[in-house]
Amino acid sequence: MHSQKPTVLIFIFLLSLASAFFTPTTACESVKPELHSLLAGWGIYSRGETAQCQLGFRFLPEFTLDIQLGSQKLLRSLRYTTSSAAININNQTNSPAIGSSFHRPEPPSLSETDHGHLTAEVSLNLWGTLTIQTSQENQFGGKIKPYRLSMKYATSRFEARLGLQKISFGSATLIRPLMWFDRVDPRDPIQLTDGVYGLLVRTYISTRTILWSWVLYGNKNPKGWEILSTQNSRPEFGARAQVPAGRGELAFTFHQRRCHFEGSSPTASMVPVSPGSPSSFNFPETRMAADGKWDLGIGLWFEATLTKQQSPYLTFPWQRALTIGLDYTFVLGNGLHLLGEYFQSDVSKEALANDTFPPLRARFLAASASYPFTPLDYFSAIVFFDASSHDLYSFVRWQRSYDRWSLNLMAFWNPTEYRIFAAPPTGQVNLFAGRGLQLMLLYNF
Repeated sequence: MHSQKPTVLIFIFLLSLASAFFTPTTACESVKPELHSLLAGWGIYSRGETAQCQLGFRFLPEFTLDIQLGSQKLLRSLRYTTSSAAININNQTNSPAIGSSFHRPEPPSLSETDHGHLTAEVSLNLWGTLTIQTSQENQFGGKIKPYRLSMKYATSRFEARLGLQKISFGSATLIRPLMWFDRVDPRDPIQLTDGVYGLLVRTYISTRTILWSWVLYGNKNPKGWEILSTQNSRPEFGARAQVPAGRGELAFTFHQRRCHFEGSSPTASMVPVSPGSPSSFNFPETRMAADGKWDLGIGLWFEATLTKQQSPYLTFPWQRALTIGLDYTFVLGNGLHLLGEYFQSDVSKEALANDTFPPLRARFLAASASYPFTPLDYFSAIVFFDASSHDLYSFVRWQRSYDRWSLNLMAFWNPTEYRIFAAPPTGQVNLFAGRGLQLMLLYNF
């Protein structure tokens, strides 16, 4: 079944791509193909319970084809500018603005015509590793799989994307309760994450009012914070509305899926079930969320989620999570950016009850600092503190960037039992448990 899950979407994608090529020339104003690639090579040495090292490479080729269609008359065209509550640690500016890094969208601009764009995107993820551990056999690993495979139609007011794509939203930066469909680690220089198969539609009512809706299909494996897989051959669906709120914006999000509990899976022991429950069962899951961000001199934001899993076999069917954060850029040299977040999550018997399940109770403080020393050299540090176990996760990175090359030297000091973000696949060692160094070289072409 796993090999068949994207079949329908891939067929529709290829059909759409073929129709784009055979569109009459009178309907197309321009056709622009592009080919980009990212090549990464790294070496990691870490020492946790045992000493281990890894050599690896990753190759991400990407092909895009953008077709500008004939214009349509409009009385008013809106241009949308995305905003973020905090700067991206992978693409920093060397002269950040003083104060909050939150930027409000630009006001609408007038235009007589609106051009539609049809964009096809195809990219692959190829990787290979050699892992060496003390007193164990060397491990070789490698894989090639689709990374992005989508077709998008977009105008200034509307966007629809079908296929394997990244869907990400929310206001938090370091620990994100709304990390529902991706697993982006803020410490990763590549910002790599698997996509999901589905249809995403966005409508831009104005520059600050945006409506989202999506249908996902064929994403059986857990994604984001999920512990349980999705029931096979069952679609997921959801929606999101972003609206202005004073000097910022507010958003409300909903998602529905059917979960599959399999007692023999490695993660089944993390889910508390009542005695006498069957070894395998399915049940519906409903998620609701609210998030917002504001520029009040400093940047302020929050994300809150509430999840109900409707099954008589679950003893703790409610899940809730909250992140609140702030950031500011100080007038120090080239600009020192500081960011802090507090995160908590629980599973409980009722929506707001205090009778929580201790093994899944989490309380984290997170902070980051970033400073561009020169136009080429950039320094960043991220710290997570687990208030429940009093464990400290530390990460520092120095980056030197050129037009196409990027050299990243990273050091980390983490607990041997790693409790942040997704665990590595079964059978693979967690190289970031304990303390160690990583050297990564990136080349874009």
